[in-house]
Amino acid sequence: MMTGSNISPRKRSLEDLFRPPLDLMFHGTFQNARDAGVAHQKWLLVNVQNVLEFSCQILNRDIWSNRAIKTVIKEHFVFWQVYLDSAEGQRYAAFYGVSDWPYVAVIDPRTGESLRVWNEINGSSFCDTLLEFLCQQQSMQIPQKRAKLSNSPLTAEGLLFPVLQKLQVI
Repeated sequence: MMTGSNISPRKRSLEDLFRPPLDLMFHGTFQNARDAGVAHQKWLLVNVQNVLEFSCQILNRDIWSNRAIKTVIKEHFVFWQVYLDSAEGQRYAAFYGVSDWPYVAVIDPRTGESLRVWNEINGSSFCDTLLEFLCQQQSMQIPQKRAKLSNSPLTAEGLLFPVLQKLQVI
């Protein structure tokens, strides 16, 4: 068995370069990540890691370590990274049909709908790609227009409010 002191400095530095972004990651199941996204009103950003594909490892080194990308993710997303060879990774990959690498997707945590998938990720433009996605999507936050309906008999207890909320009119 190898102890930490027997690992060469070169191997340790390679491990550090390709280490998952633990400070950025949500730790838990996919459902827990969805629940956190709903609770915090953030999109779910999913990265499935295939250890047999070097392009997946490069994301840890080049994309998830980028300060600007980290800032955007922390502000607007719950980031869930899972390994394909785990039970949770297998379940996700089967449900969403993951077959190309690298794999990064935005999931609507409220519905589970896959909104966007990227299999080619450019380190110099991925931050812009995320910002473009955010500009194209409606906010996850609930609008503050409820006061207009407060005098109506069809408030939160009535039928109209839930329908309008689903249609995102209010």
